[in-house]
Amino acid sequence: MQRLALFLNVFVRRNGPILVAPIRALVAIPLMLLRAIVVVVHRVLSAILQTVLLMLRTAAVVLVVGSLVIGLSYVPAVRAALPITKEVTARADPWLQRAEGLGGRLLAQLQRSVQLRRSSERSPAARTAGPARPTGPPKTGASSRRAPSQVSLAIRSTPPGATVLLNQRRAGKAPLTIKVAPGTYRLTLSHPGYLSATRTITVKAGQPISLDVVLSQPP
Repeated sequence: MQRLALFLNVFVRRNGPILVAPIRALVAIPLMLLRAIVVVVHRVLSAILQTVLLMLRTAAVVLVVGSLVIGLSYVPAVRAALPITKEVTARADPWLQRAEGLGGRLLAQLQRSVQLRRSSERSPAARTAGPARPTGPPKTGASSRRAPSQVSLAIRSTPPGATVLLNQRRAGKAPLTIKVAPGTYRLTLSHPGYLSATRTITVKAGQPISLDVVLSQPP
């Protein structure tokens, strides 16, 4: 054993540099390949990120400029100086109406979700408060007949997109259909670049009303 150990010691001392060089080469090649792959991946990711940022900046600029142009097209002075803005408003009105309708639906869904959450939060307290006391029989007779049924009121304007005020409260933009109780109402329709129009209507139970209002331009 001592001779074998001595032999190995002498062999390693003499042939050590010759054995180390191939091992270093075998280790260095994978490291070089790994570094090259990391550099390529980094450059590709950087190029993709720069492209995405450029697209986002371009979309933001287009959105801001488009919003500014559409907003200025509703100014009467701009419409008078640049007749082409009338085409911009005519094309933008349907999209704005769709956006307004979508926003109204989202707001209604949000309100319903909040109400459901509040009712679910209140329900455990109602269960722990004890059994509910029986209430009296449902009211019938004159009290039930007092609640009038609502009537459909359809409003259209020329040009479309006029803002509708119902008794000085905003109801939306024409064309629209709303439900109202029987009674007398004061309608006011306004549109940029046109004279406002006011109508007084009387709604009767069971008689839907369809109203067409033509707005005139100022002289």
